[in-house]
Amino acid sequence: MPELMTHFDATAAEVGLSLAAGTLAVALIAPFAGALSDNLGRKPMILFSLATVALVTMLTILSSSIESLIAWRFLAGFFMVHRTLPGNAALIFRKK
Repeated sequence: MPELMTHFDATAAEVGLSLAAGTLAVALIAPFAGALSDNLGRKPMILFSLATVALVTMLTILSSSIESLIAWRFLAGFFMVHRTLPGNAALIFRKK
């Protein structure tokens, strides 16, 4: 955290929010992502999520301000949930 605080000239609260933004997105989006993966299928959702998380993670690395870091981390969490929920469902409900 100290490195982020000095790099972005941010407060501890702002850095904490940037670290929690992904988890917040997961909590908000999870109920909808489960229904979406049931409708669209698990494999397309997982592939879409992998591609978008890779792109958003690259953009997170290039953040120039604490606000953009918070936004990119939120989007990473938003797209990550589209991988984790269908992936977990595929493991739980796999055909034997």
